[in-house]
Amino acid sequence: MQLGKYHGRFEQEDYYLENPKVPFARVEDHGTLDTREYLRIRSSPAYDTLEYKHIYEENGTKQAEEYEVSVEDPQTLLKLFQKLGYTHTSTLKKIREAFTFQGFNVSLDHFIDHGYFIEVGFEQLTPHTIQSDIDTFLREDLGIAHYRVEDRSYRDLFTNH
Repeated sequence: MQLGKYHGRFEQEDYYLENPKVPFARVEDHGTLDTREYLRIRSSPAYDTLEYKHIYEENGTKQAEEYEVSVEDPQTLLKLFQKLGYTHTSTLKKIREAFTFQGFNVSLDHFIDHGYFIEVGFEQLTPHTIQSDIDTFLREDLGIAHYRVEDRSYRDLFTNH
């Protein structure tokens, strides 16, 4: 099967930081972590970045407001944030293969300790048809008949064992 434009295979290491004054992560009543915003340093052979992401619901669909800047030295930046009082809460390592296909951004992610995941993103979809468009894409275009939609971040998934 042809998966559109292939953007490469690369390792990524994500360092998540917690705000010392107003925590990003909250523990829900049922005991799981719920992160609606986060600060992350991402290190990979291709690029290093600092990213702030705020996740919210709009029209029944998970949306994200994101700010990202290039970083020259991720390890020094991590130490700098720790000196400012931020806590390094977790590190996630994955191998990602990235594609674009029919308007979708598709990432095939492999976490050594957690298995394989498909992340589907999009730029131009109508809000009321997003879930059905993604369902059609996964079933008809990728041939994946059985899957579970997960709306938690990787950080939340892997911190809640």
